[in-house]
Amino acid sequence: MLTALAGSIVVTTPSGLPIETLRLQHRSPSSFLLLLLDWQPNWVCSWAHIMAASLSLLLLAPLVLLCSLLVGLPAAAALDIFNPGWTAGQATFYPDAAQGGQCRYFGYYGNAIVAIGNEYWANGGACGSCFELQCDPSNNGNGNAVYSSGCRPGLPVLKVTLSDITDECYADNCGNTGYHFDLDPSKYAEFANFAADGGGIVYIKWRRVPCNYQKNLLLRAHEQTNPWWLAFTVLDQNGAGDIDRVEWSSATRGWQIAPRLAYSGNTFTIGGYPYEPLSVRITDSEQ
Repeated sequence: MLTALAGSIVVTTPSGLPIETLRLQHRSPSSFLLLLLDWQPNWVCSWAHIMAASLSLLLLAPLVLLCSLLVGLPAAAALDIFNPGWTAGQATFYPDAAQGGQCRYFGYYGNAIVAIGNEYWANGGACGSCFELQCDPSNNGNGNAVYSSGCRPGLPVLKVTLSDITDECYADNCGNTGYHFDLDPSKYAEFANFAADGGGIVYIKWRRVPCNYQKNLLLRAHEQTNPWWLAFTVLDQNGAGDIDRVEWSSATRGWQIAPRLAYSGNTFTIGGYPYEPLSVRITDSEQ
């Protein structure tokens, strides 16, 4: 039997205004719920599955969720962290990119992921940001035009989620762009032909865009969650995509910061497993 708790998940903007309050439930100290929050205009809330301590084990069960709408989220297109203009960059690929990464997505986003250098990484704080990339045949960088000879016809635009860090790219390399992106090979092949582009490198145009997953916000338990320690990864954050901070409170403790787990991107830890109702407040980087 599932036991309903009086705690809640509260999603906020940096203004501190709560967006939605969700009732928490948990089955036992060794399991944690995958939480889904619908980011559609009607703000319908729903629960999904129980997740055991192992990521490989999902137990399906019907759940009941109590939800109350407090205030709406501004339209993603209005967020001023997004610049509609394109910036020059360089892209390549690396094997199995979709399966790993310091953001700890473990293949969740399939091949629609990208790694970027330290110039944008922000010590993992940029995890979850969304980008559009387009191969740029007009850029010949340092005179090495072959790097733009492999663009696919029609110049398709890729939309990807930041999932990992790669080698830093300074202004005096990467075709004088200063920005370097690593893609999964299958995703790279959607906009460039690495048999014709000089060994798997192309010049690109890129821009940060709002994330629009057309699905619910999801909290995924860390695979080492146990009766003494709780951590979770934030997934499918629409709008800004990245997470500025996570806070938590309980009936006996006031609001406090949940530290970002080192080398783990959007994974946050609460420490000891909560045996009482727990509230979590998530704030993205909207400015």
